[in-house]
Amino acid sequence: MAVGFLDNGDESLRRMAAEVAVLHVKTVVLAGRRPALDTLFRAWTERTPDHRTFVGNRRWDATTAWSAPTMSGVIDIAGLAADGSWQFGWVGDRLEKAVFRLVPGTAVERGALVARLGGNASDPEQWEGALIEAVLGDPVSADLRTLELHLTDFHHSARRAARALAAHRRGQLAELYFGHDFRLLFEHATSSTGGRIDPTSWLNEGVVDDGACGLWNALPALRELTIEGGLLFDDIDSDALPALTELRLRGAVLSDGAVFPRKAPGVVTLALEIGTDVFGTVCPVEQLEQLDPAGYPALRHLDLGDAEFDGGDYATLVTLAESPILRQLETLTLRSLYIEDHEIEDDRQAALAALAPAFAHLTLDVTDGADEDVAAVLDITD
Repeated sequence: MAVGFLDNGDESLRRMAAEVAVLHVKTVVLAGRRPALDTLFRAWTERTPDHRTFVGNRRWDATTAWSAPTMSGVIDIAGLAADGSWQFGWVGDRLEKAVFRLVPGTAVERGALVARLGGNASDPEQWEGALIEAVLGDPVSADLRTLELHLTDFHHSARRAARALAAHRRGQLAELYFGHDFRLLFEHATSSTGGRIDPTSWLNEGVVDDGACGLWNALPALRELTIEGGLLFDDIDSDALPALTELRLRGAVLSDGAVFPRKAPGVVTLALEIGTDVFGTVCPVEQLEQLDPAGYPALRHLDLGDAEFDGGDYATLVTLAESPILRQLETLTLRSLYIEDHEIEDDRQAALAALAPAFAHLTLDVTDGADEDVAAVLDITD
């Protein structure tokens, strides 16, 4: 959208202003946006104190959201809509939800779009990061309440996305998904160009380098956080996330291979999904010992319904029964409780009966079932 003053006395310029506004209407509709037409036309007829019409008034968020300079250019909203990797959710004139997932079918035109946005189009595996930076670097993103970043070229884009988020305080952002999909943890991922990405390359380093960029300090209102992937973050700095109450993790998301952050004092609900990794290794049951009342004082709901630990179901049950964190839980979900007789050295029924009091105060559920005697002794919810 053009930015500048139009003299009221020039009829041709007024007609041009109307045409520009109509083009803007078409552009925002392409992006899935449905603002009221009277708002749009009021914007381009808005008058400044010296009685001149100001087109692209930066005080009007609905216009300036996409006409604000980003990198060296201006956001190409029509190009972003055509690319399809960004999906936007608008409430009136406010962008409140944005979901990013790279669309393979529009890759041919993506380099030109990145160039128009002012990015370096020479490396296709950097294009994802450029598209993310373009939106998160624009003032329109200031009102985001929900953001999902499903990354493909995460070996480049994860760090760029984190820095773009950290560059501005996100006072409205309440829900964030950040990560990449995988079938087996630590398996080689496929980049947008068909190349291989080895997640284990970032062991003890972290893909994102969140500590250096100050990511968590920029998210004071974050209430729900979902992270998916391997070795992404140095840690989740919960001290910088005072509003965080729900944390969902898939994979070993921390750079040292840990599945849980060292502490999360405000988290009430914690969910973990993890299975056998690409090397055939199962998550050590000792990881559960990291959940202690000092680090997780507010934790009340622990969902391990999609988590598998070495040692079998009985070892998981014993570890939790001996954990101080169990006493403060209200609900606990486990993957399964199928216990082989050889897992229990003593009498089976006596061993189960000894464990039962530890779980009596909470609601215990399993996602994949349990032995009948185990379900009866532990009063498992159907």
